[in-house]
This record gives sequence, structure tokens and C-alpha cells, in this order.
Amino acid sequence: MGATITLTGRPRNVRSAERGVAFEIVAGPANASTPRGMPVFSLTTYHALCSQRMWDRGHMDSEDRSDVIIEGYLEPRVSEGGQPYVAVVATSLTTKLVEITSHAQQLLADAAKAEKAYNALRSRYGEDAPVVQEARAEMEKLKTGLTRYCEANQKILRPESLLEPEYPQAQVARMSCNWPLAEIEAAPSVALR
Repeated sequence: MGATITLTGRPRNVRSAERGVAFEIVAGPANASTPRGMPVFSLTTYHALCSQRMWDRGHMDSEDRSDVIIEGYLEPRVSEGGQPYVAVVATSLTTKLVEITSHAQQLLADAAKAEKAYNALRSRYGEDAPVVQEARAEMEKLKTGLTRYCEANQKILRPESLLEPEYPQAQVARMSCNWPLAEIEAAPSVALR
């Protein structure tokens, strides 16, 4: 068993291989400032191999072109031409889009749960009760966090992938990653799974 590694980068030369999908990831040094006397290594090309099923499940869909996050074992190998190279046999694979969407969906579910709790407390105790004010503050904090997360990841995130299947297409078309807080408050609650 070799050493384990986690690589993040854009896959290059993606091709079907004998036992799955083969591709390359070019990665540079993890840190440009090394301890005194230690050299900084240049870019390294890693040859990665994963199963077709792992490749398909790790991507949101066929249009997902975001960076790949791969974990696997390092194996030194020799090419047919006799040149040594570093191979990575994948044990898990996902993409930035999948990772960011999953986190955003969790934030959305947490905000919906907080909104549901707030509405239940408000209907029971009225708007002015301290417990209701605390629930409202928590709900607003979660909605603000969701908005900031969406804005920070708007180049990658697809708003339609956040919504539950029960949402009508009109709601999908209306929402975007640049949601102002008022628009989030006006949006219907998400049905929790």
C-alpha cells in the first residue's frame, strides 16, 4: 500500500481506459514559502485512474467542468517508453461543484428549519416574546450566511441545483445566487427531507 494523497485541479487528457477513466492533474507546490534551505518543487503531473462509476457519481452532470477533488494512493510506475511517472489510484472523487452545492443545500435546509421553528414560536407566543426574537435572530443569521456563501461561490454554483424537486420551474427561474435577504425571506420554505 502506498502513500495517500488528495489532489485538486482541472483534469486534463480525460480518456476511457481499460479499467475506467484515466486523466492527468497538474499540481504545483502546496506552499511557495518553504523553510530555509528547502527547495520549492515545480509543477508535477499526476496520472490518475478511477472507475467509470466513480467518475460519473463524482460529477453533478455531464456539463460539470469544475475542478476535480481526488483522494487516492500514490503508485510509482514506469511508462511504455521507460519513463517513471506518479500514478494516483482513486479511492474517492468529487468536483468543486458537487462539494459547494452540497454545502449550500445544507445551509438552505438549516435556514428553512430555523424559519419553520421561528414561525411555530411566533404563532404560539407572539412576535414580542424573547424566545421568538432569539429564533428570528438565528433565522436571519442563517439566511445571511446562505446569501454570503452563494455570493462567494456564484461563479461555480448553479441556483437550480439547490432547490428541492417540488419547486415549480417559475421559482427556479426567479431565484439566483445574488439573493438579497428580502428575496430569501419572501421565498417559500423548503420541504425538509
